[in-house]
Amino acid sequence: MRAVANSAFGEKRVSKHLLSAIMLRFLSFRLCVLITSIMRTTKVTSLSLPPKLLRQAEILARREGRTKSELLREALRRYVADSRWREVQEFGRAQARKLGIEESEVERLVAEYRTER
Repeated sequence: MRAVANSAFGEKRVSKHLLSAIMLRFLSFRLCVLITSIMRTTKVTSLSLPPKLLRQAEILARREGRTKSELLREALRRYVADSRWREVQEFGRAQARKLGIEESEVERLVAEYRTER
C-alpha cells in the first residue's frame, strides 16, 4: 500500500514503510531532545559584557580550545572561591581581634598549637 505525500514539488507516492521509518526517526529525534532538556545540568542565562571584554573572552577561549561558556563558568567559579576565602580571612581577623592576637603572632601560635597535638 502506498500513501500520498504533498510537497513543494507536487504529489509523491511514498511507501508505508518509508513513512514509518521517517516517523520513527522524527519521534526518536524528538525524544532525544526531550531527554536532553530534562537531563540538562546547566541553566541558560544572559550576560552583558563590554565589547572589549567580550572580544578578550573570545580570543582566550579560542586560544585555549574552549567555549566562552566554559571560560566564563571557570571565571565565576574562581570568583566564588576567592570570595569564600576572603570571608574566611575576615572571620580569622575578627577572631584574632577578639582574642587580642596580632597578625605577626599567628604563624608562631599555629606552630605551637600543632606541636601540642
